[in-house]
Amino acid sequence: MTSMRGLSKKGDLEITLLDTKGIKSGDIFCIIDLPPNKPFKTHLFKGPDPTFNEKFTLDLMTLNDEEITIVVKEQKPAGSKFLGQIQIPIKALSITPTPQAYFLTDRPLKAGKTPKVVTGSIQIQLGFVHRYQKKTKKIPSPEMKSTSPVQSVPPSSSSSSISDNRSTYSSSDSLNSTDSISSMLEAGGSLSSRSTTDDIEYSREEAVIIDETLKDKESIVMKQLTQQKNFIKQYGETIRKREREGDKTIAGDKIKIQQMQKELDEMEKLVTQSTPSLQQMTNSLLSDIEGLSRSTSKSTMRVATVKSVRAPATLSSPASKVDISTFSFDAAENEKKIREGLNQQIKQLQRENERLENSLHQEKQLSKQASDLTLKLKVLEAENISLVQEKSVLVGRASMFEKEVEKLEKEIEYEHGLKKKESSRKEVERDEVRRLSKELEQSENRNKLLQGELENQKELNKLVKDKPTPTLSQSTGSSDKDSDALRYKIKMLELELDAEKKSREFDVKRVKHYEQELEKSGKMVIRLEAEMEKQDLELASLKRSIERKDRDNVEERLNEVIRILTVLAGKPDGAALSSLAANSDNTVLGRKLKELTEKAQQQTIKSKEMEVELESVRQQKIQAMIQKQRDMSEEEYFEYYEEERSNIGGGAGRSGMLQANHSDQISVLVNKLEKLDKLEDLMRKLDNMKSMVPAGQDLAVSGRRTHAAIKAELQSIQTIIMNEKTPDKDREEANIRFEKVYQELSQTEEHKRELLQIQEDKRKVNDPLNQKALAKLQPTYAAANIERTPELKDRVKAYPELLLIGLDSKIIASKHQNDFQSYFLTNCTLEELRAIRASLPKWRADQKKQMEWTISLENKIEQYSKNPPPQRPVPKIEKPKLKPSLVKPISSNNNAGGQDSVMAELLKRRRKID
Repeated sequence: MTSMRGLSKKGDLEITLLDTKGIKSGDIFCIIDLPPNKPFKTHLFKGPDPTFNEKFTLDLMTLNDEEITIVVKEQKPAGSKFLGQIQIPIKALSITPTPQAYFLTDRPLKAGKTPKVVTGSIQIQLGFVHRYQKKTKKIPSPEMKSTSPVQSVPPSSSSSSISDNRSTYSSSDSLNSTDSISSMLEAGGSLSSRSTTDDIEYSREEAVIIDETLKDKESIVMKQLTQQKNFIKQYGETIRKREREGDKTIAGDKIKIQQMQKELDEMEKLVTQSTPSLQQMTNSLLSDIEGLSRSTSKSTMRVATVKSVRAPATLSSPASKVDISTFSFDAAENEKKIREGLNQQIKQLQRENERLENSLHQEKQLSKQASDLTLKLKVLEAENISLVQEKSVLVGRASMFEKEVEKLEKEIEYEHGLKKKESSRKEVERDEVRRLSKELEQSENRNKLLQGELENQKELNKLVKDKPTPTLSQSTGSSDKDSDALRYKIKMLELELDAEKKSREFDVKRVKHYEQELEKSGKMVIRLEAEMEKQDLELASLKRSIERKDRDNVEERLNEVIRILTVLAGKPDGAALSSLAANSDNTVLGRKLKELTEKAQQQTIKSKEMEVELESVRQQKIQAMIQKQRDMSEEEYFEYYEEERSNIGGGAGRSGMLQANHSDQISVLVNKLEKLDKLEDLMRKLDNMKSMVPAGQDLAVSGRRTHAAIKAELQSIQTIIMNEKTPDKDREEANIRFEKVYQELSQTEEHKRELLQIQEDKRKVNDPLNQKALAKLQPTYAAANIERTPELKDRVKAYPELLLIGLDSKIIASKHQNDFQSYFLTNCTLEELRAIRASLPKWRADQKKQMEWTISLENKIEQYSKNPPPQRPVPKIEKPKLKPSLVKPISSNNNAGGQDSVMAELLKRRRKID
């Protein structure tokens, strides 16, 4: 088990997705997020518990994030659904030889909180692959070389032992010192060689990796720079447009663009500067280290030779001492130089790394600025689009408001006219009321005077009756006369009052009569209006019935033609064409049939002659070949073919000639067989033509007729069917024959082409109209506009097919076929239907229900374009009329009350009449 700390990003990480458990969804796929790289995406797998078995490799040098995120999603028609995710931190990453199960977790609601565990897990196998194999150079160490052991001093004689004590002591000391120096050099050489080999391996791998990463980074930076330049160019064009339009707030934007251009140029210079490759530097370092190792090995060898050669046992050994000192001094100087060179190169590498880091930092800043600019551009574009849409909506609203204002002005003018009429009518009524009131006052005054006279007369009569005078007898004559006169006057006044009362009653009756007549006339008007409406409806129904009858008559006649055709088809050919055969010399059709029969007979004779000739040629050739093979030997046969090839174009060897001749024979035979097959097909066709010739062999009918002949026959049958003088039996036979001929016509390619051409012409005519209707209705049927206007919202709820206007074609294509069954296309205008047709996508072959629905939609569009539906009038809401109160005013005097009630009723009637 290894961790990522030990790997130090020197290779690739292999991520293998294996089995799943506990995932019960349908179509599942995974996305591995590895910034700044593109995310990896698996294929779509069917659930539940799918097995992925997919492997992905990740370059650890390009990974900038601290964790690897694996997101599991479910594919749906409307989009994708989040099921869970797995987060694997890179620092604590453990690589084992066996796969591990990782549980799915939910997204954390807030940063810093641990996510919840979701049902389901995925088995993941992680593996590390080192990018480059180690190319180690085994440098032989001096310890492995065979060195001669230090020889012991042999015992000297007894005489010289005492005298040579000091010399032996000094020589042994010198040898010990040389041994210690050599051992130290050997140890240093071995350590330096080991360290240099490790450094060589590390430096080579790092140099290659760094060079590759630098190249990748430089390519990425150059791409980003080109993208930013393009964005700046676009932004400059927008600024120029704004400057042309007269915008004065552009100076700051221009300065920003210039600064950004300068920064981009500096970044390009930094990126394009030629930097020495790290691999060459590492190679120079390696050569220096190898030189150092060789020098150390030479020094060890020299020390070994010194040790192997036995020096004389004397106190003076200056040669050996000089050699050791000079060697140690040279090695130290070489080591110092190498270390200084290495330090300088390390410093240079550090500087280059700092420069690259600065360039990367600047690139990041520029990328951020570019992303900000792109976001600003997108925001500005979205704002422009929204402003344009709002402008179009506002223009539509302004037009609607203008129309409403015009309607309101007309209504106000109409109300002003009504008010003027009412005011004039009221003035007239006031004048009449004043006149009538004066008349009433006069009549009341007259009545009062008459009543006063009557009362006076009554009092006088009472006084006369109560107080009889002595001179009664004297004045009897005069008093009787006066009383008679008074009685007469009283009677006359009573009669006048009765007459006035009767006249008033008569007037009341007349007014009531007039009211009844007015009510009757109003009822008559209503009844007449209802009768007019009924008559209009009857007329419309009559027109429809007449049209239906016409269609039925046409259909009946067509059916009769088809029946006649079927009857004719049921008869034998000789009987059907007997009439034509009888007059073959006189009619054009008979002549043509004669010519066809003659041609057919000539073709049959020619084909038979061709067959006979071919068979005879074939037999002759076969017999000639067989005879030649019998007569000639093999060598003569080959020579014969060689001569033939040389005569044709020169030969190139016996074997080549034989192969060429063999291939030519095969090709000739193949061509002949193909010709024979074609001739056999021709023979079959001719036999079929023979079978169509009748017994008398005067007429011949081909298997298939031409399109023009079938059409001509249909027209002749239609004339028979449409003729009213033809009998019923002939009409039925003609209908039957018409059906058969029409079936034959529908199978011809010309008829199919005509139908396709008609459909194409319809499409060319309807497509621009549909697009125009869509462009007109798309802003009104947008989601935001529907939410704003409640009337439109209610209409869309009632007719959901209006939601298809302006909808994305992919969303419409993803809808289920049952959704289209709920779209009845009722109460939709022609423009709405056209806009719906323009919004529909191109259906697949398996979407048959949707195709049928589109055909019905196109038929409806065609029907509405020919006969537009009548616009339904908006029902007007009439205000309730105020009925006059039927309560009569109560008056103090009976006569005055009667007159007031009569006048009030007269005024009411006059208002009603007005």
